[in-house]
Amino acid sequence: MKTDVFLFAGTIEGKELTEALCGAGLSVHAFTATEYGGALLTENEAEHLCVTSKRLDQEQMVALMQDDRPRLIIDATHPYAVVVSENIRQAAQEADIDLIRLQRMESDKDVASGDNIVHVGSAKEAAAFLAQTKGNVLLTCGSKELPAFTKLEGYKDRLFARVLSTENVVRECTELGFSGKHLIAMQGPFSLDMNRALIKHINASWLVTKESGVQGGFSEKAQAAAEEGIGLIIIDRPENAEQTNTEQNVVCDTVAACLQEVCRIFHITPKKKFTLLGIGPGSAGGLTLEGRQALEEADVVLGATRMLEILEKNHLQKPVFKSWKPAEMKQFVDENPQYQNVVVALSGDPGFYSGAAKLLEVWKDEEVLVLPGLSTLQVLCAKAQTDWQHVYCISRHGRAGNLLAALRMQEAVFLLPGETLPELCGKLIDGGYHDVTLAVGSKLSYEDEKVLVGTPAELKNETCSEPYAVLIKNPAGQDAVITPGIPDKEFLRVMSETNKAQRTVPMTKEEIRTVSLAKLRLSKNAIVYDVGAGTGSVSVEAARIAYAGTIYAIEQNPAAVALLHENKKKFALDNMEIIEGMAPEALEDLPVPTHAFIGGSKGNLKAIVDLLMQKNPNVRIVINTVTVESEMEARQVSEESEVIRLAVTREERVGRYHMQRAENPIAIISFGGQYE
Repeated sequence: MKTDVFLFAGTIEGKELTEALCGAGLSVHAFTATEYGGALLTENEAEHLCVTSKRLDQEQMVALMQDDRPRLIIDATHPYAVVVSENIRQAAQEADIDLIRLQRMESDKDVASGDNIVHVGSAKEAAAFLAQTKGNVLLTCGSKELPAFTKLEGYKDRLFARVLSTENVVRECTELGFSGKHLIAMQGPFSLDMNRALIKHINASWLVTKESGVQGGFSEKAQAAAEEGIGLIIIDRPENAEQTNTEQNVVCDTVAACLQEVCRIFHITPKKKFTLLGIGPGSAGGLTLEGRQALEEADVVLGATRMLEILEKNHLQKPVFKSWKPAEMKQFVDENPQYQNVVVALSGDPGFYSGAAKLLEVWKDEEVLVLPGLSTLQVLCAKAQTDWQHVYCISRHGRAGNLLAALRMQEAVFLLPGETLPELCGKLIDGGYHDVTLAVGSKLSYEDEKVLVGTPAELKNETCSEPYAVLIKNPAGQDAVITPGIPDKEFLRVMSETNKAQRTVPMTKEEIRTVSLAKLRLSKNAIVYDVGAGTGSVSVEAARIAYAGTIYAIEQNPAAVALLHENKKKFALDNMEIIEGMAPEALEDLPVPTHAFIGGSKGNLKAIVDLLMQKNPNVRIVINTVTVESEMEARQVSEESEVIRLAVTREERVGRYHMQRAENPIAIISFGGQYE
């Protein structure tokens, strides 16, 4: 197969380019100076890839180019490999083949500024400067530069060299006199924390580095030196390292720009890579190593303003696009084809109330990698010293989370609140949850994080920064009754008339209510209409079963509506909404129902059922009737209805006797929906 591209690699950019070009179907012959560099390129066993791992002079390069005649040559060698780059340029010119020079951008000047920074032109100058200083030195400038430092007096005791972990490199360093704890063989790039830890470990006073750009981890080294208060010696890039555009020589400063030029030349559209990255709670330490690598390899980073501000504080040096809307993100990526490796930064973990699901739908035909992050749930549970496999999770950020309804059923609830801490505590107190324990966390993982623990009464006057998270422990939740059948006496039924008289509101009795709810076949997320709610006994029971859904209690009698509010408060239900009005008109603007219970219709049964079916043809409907006329009307609204007639007889004690007292028979008519 004819080779499309000669790629001179040996850098992170070279590896990324190799993967991208092979992924686009181009045949690539990659060249590295060492076997180690070649091994990195073949990690993924890319198709159409040939790797040569040996040093080539200009004459050898020309011979290979003239023999294979690739259409394009790419120089992605290190910015300090000036001689090699010049050989590649001269060889390409002699072979008359177009060349792209991927010239690594310099780091932000602000990253390395201060009184403890020294700029030198070479390793020899760095060694000369160190000869005038004292203290241990961490050398991170590459094994090729180490011979210059062996001229220092006492270098074997004073210098610590961090080099690549290859057999040849270690052997060469040992021959130079670097061994034992003074030779650190590791594969980079390294994080800020790793650099700081190493500086502390060897008690360094100076750090020597090349200006190796973002890909070489320069900013992390510079920041580590600044934060540890040690001197930084920077070996500047050679003056003749920079190349300029010519008719046959194109210079790019990013992998994305280089790929765009390659696509133009070969008339291809490479497959983009998308990464949905959970960045953790916010601090630099909360980002996984896999996440750091994804950011280092990214062409562009997308995300909400807060996410990008967090990353920029941690020295993210990438193009960014600020948005939290999937449609805007897609439009941006479509309009900027130069970005092939796209990372979307998401708060915490992508699997917990994030935009990941919508983004996966937007890019369903693309290659998408989801990288988990440290979630607020995990961090807060760790602070509270509790496991979280049994925790029920709710978010009220921009959505209706049924806290009180869920709390009754759960022994532990994790909440991202939509209200202030005093408001939340007041809600719990009003709902009767006086004895629950709250663990409240704000600014988690930051230096000024705040964790409060106490009951609602103890925390109702506390404040904390928003957004915050809460873990609510409710030991009583594990013993909660999950079946319907609240005793009738528990409901408030007496309402006041306009003439100050009082009367008892009719109510669906316990046994009828229990069977009717069973016929409704409620799910935990059900959206239920209770038409003619009366006291709200069915609404209350339904709200306790469908604790993650919403129950709409529709009632036209103002006095009964007041009673509904009282029962809602008594049973602490935040997923029960009370609608005052006459059906079917009162139903028109409500969300689409999954279930409906009709206990009273005021002669409008057919119109009510027609509207329900119009809103949702698969709605599950249960109707209770007392009179024969109402039953006949109910039978006419559906030909496939199930009808049962339930007569309940209760035993009552009268004096020293036990009597059987029969209630009126009730017809329970049910139809629609699905049984699962």
